[in-house]
Amino acid sequence: MAAVHTEVPLVFDPGSYALLSEDSSTDIAVVFVHGFGGHPEKTWRNFQELVDSFAGSFPLWQRCDLYFFKYESISAHIKDSSRKLRVFLDHCCP
Repeated sequence: MAAVHTEVPLVFDPGSYALLSEDSSTDIAVVFVHGFGGHPEKTWRNFQELVDSFAGSFPLWQRCDLYFFKYESISAHIKDSSRKLRVFLDHCCP
């Protein structure tokens, strides 16, 4: 199956990225946040292929933009990480 999402780095938040749907009726944003000690690429590696492979069985995925948030889970204080996530969400879903 052909890819239904395009990977895009997010200029406003280096290290984070998005898989943007090529469907013109896209109306859903899904945000992925890695866990403690995680990383957006290592945690969600090959996720684009998985989503695109399920797009035929679960057409809802075709209408989703996927956002992968990077933060320093070990070295940053939780208040700083929460603020950064809030800014990230404001950019993704204004």
